[in-house]
Amino acid sequence: MTLPAYSGRPATVGASAVLPPAPPAGAPPGRPTEVEAAFWTMVPPAAVGVVGSLAGAGFTLIWALGYSALSLYLFAAAILVLGVGTNIVWLLLGLRMRSGSSPARVGYAVLTGLGALVSAVLCVPLWATLLPVLALGCQVAVLVLLFLPASNAWFAAVNRAPGPGSPRH
Repeated sequence: MTLPAYSGRPATVGASAVLPPAPPAGAPPGRPTEVEAAFWTMVPPAAVGVVGSLAGAGFTLIWALGYSALSLYLFAAAILVLGVGTNIVWLLLGLRMRSGSSPARVGYAVLTGLGALVSAVLCVPLWATLLPVLALGCQVAVLVLLFLPASNAWFAAVNRAPGPGSPRH
């Protein structure tokens, strides 16, 4: 329907222009709330990790200035690059999972297991357990949310569906 130029009266629009188009046959259902909750559960630990890495690198750098030790400067750089980089990769992995990528979901599970081992080895003897244990708790909650039946069905549907919405394309 073509609308005439404005003549002082309100224009009418057909019902087909107001209603959203129906999804094509075989399209995956909308993202379940479990996957959305999993993504938003990932964000705070990653943000705290970035801030913690910046603080750790800053304190190490201040310490290095007092001793003028090259090894401390390098250690501060390693904290900065590994800490911030790891948390940014973590968030990018979360974004990929949120779009329906099953390999990203499995990779997250593997990295969570490795992170639990690192936390058990490094953090408990150093008595720096509160934040790592809270972060690990969030990661375990994310894993539970990502492997619930509704999430499993959605990931399976997204990875079967061809087209631009599929993470395989």
